[in-house]
Amino acid sequence: MLYLGYKIGELVAQGLPLDSAYFIADIAGRVYYWLSKKDRDIVINNMKVVLNSKTDSLDQVLRSSKMVFVSFGRYLVEFFRAPKIDLEFVKQKVIFEGKENLEQALSLRKGVLLVSAHLGNWEFGGIFLSLLGYKINAIAWSHQQKAVNDLFVQRRKNKGVRVIPLGTAIRRVFSALKNNEMVGLLGDIDYLHPDQGIKVKFFGQDAVMPQGPAVFSIKCGSPIIPVAVVRIADNRFKLILEKPIIYHPSSNQEADVMNLTQQVALALEFFIAQYPEQWFMLRPRWSNRL
Repeated sequence: MLYLGYKIGELVAQGLPLDSAYFIADIAGRVYYWLSKKDRDIVINNMKVVLNSKTDSLDQVLRSSKMVFVSFGRYLVEFFRAPKIDLEFVKQKVIFEGKENLEQALSLRKGVLLVSAHLGNWEFGGIFLSLLGYKINAIAWSHQQKAVNDLFVQRRKNKGVRVIPLGTAIRRVFSALKNNEMVGLLGDIDYLHPDQGIKVKFFGQDAVMPQGPAVFSIKCGSPIIPVAVVRIADNRFKLILEKPIIYHPSSNQEADVMNLTQQVALALEFFIAQYPEQWFMLRPRWSNRL
């Protein structure tokens, strides 16, 4: 049933003009917001922390939380339309910010870890870079339904993104980094094991963050580049590549992993603070409650 839903979504998204598909997605996102109390409350609680330094208004928190669901609807439209993306699309619709940072990191010949969050359209980062000729791998968890998983994997492969399933991640990540390739992974949460990781400060409060990026970086000497793909005006995207984090480990591996994970958390926090309404997070990241 889920696979059928994805195929129907694909037909609708590809068959309609983009503005029309977005219009339907916006309505669906707002309906989802009102129907799913559980997910709505999680997003609202997360948004309270993210917006704390900007506003004390609950009305603003609620408005921004609703827009998170609208943003996710647009993400789905974009995912379904991914087969239409080609190099010409990238040239016309994507603004690159900090591509020199990527070149600097690759020049070290130790591979590059591209760490993003569930922000904007995180899938598109790998697709855009692959279409520009970069060798990119993406760590992704496998969906329980084989048909759905195959759909996601094939969609990425068709755009040149090599998928590394979580179960085989360690060996294949090491191999890719050794070959000076890029490995993309999400650093704002481990959806399969949200309580496993390293506790660091995230928006000023304790949060458990994945330790994978730090562990791979320290073991391989690979720089980490925080990256985000966000929607901007006129149905365009901005791909932001921050300066590489080049960590020099000490003799205390546990402290090194914590320190580097904290640096990654702060970098992702910077992205999310700029585009809070594009951060789709359906897990509680902090213990606050309405």
